[in-house]
Amino acid sequence: MFPIRKLHTHTHTHTHSYSNSNEVSQLEVPIFARLYEFYSLLSQYLISFPKIRRYTLGQKIDLLTLDIFELLFSVSYSESKIIVLKRISAKLDLLKILLTYAKSSQNDF
Repeated sequence: MFPIRKLHTHTHTHTHSYSNSNEVSQLEVPIFARLYEFYSLLSQYLISFPKIRRYTLGQKIDLLTLDIFELLFSVSYSESKIIVLKRISAKLDLLKILLTYAKSSQNDF
């Protein structure tokens, strides 16, 4: 159905010289780029879900990923970054569980 691969996480920060650091594209930040790549692949795989799963499990996975995008974007604007990061972590854990379930039940499709 879709490949699950270990993602390498970066533990260092990148320094770039931009003319205006406030205008840095979100996709230049590694976590946004990886989530964007994941969502692009996910969108292709959700099309192959059978209707009964596409509008339940598939839609939940899709919306959860979009929620993570939204929360990631809001972290820099939040006064309580830890709370937002914990919400992202919880949603990522749920997303992993749902993806694992989707993969294990692909034989049912």
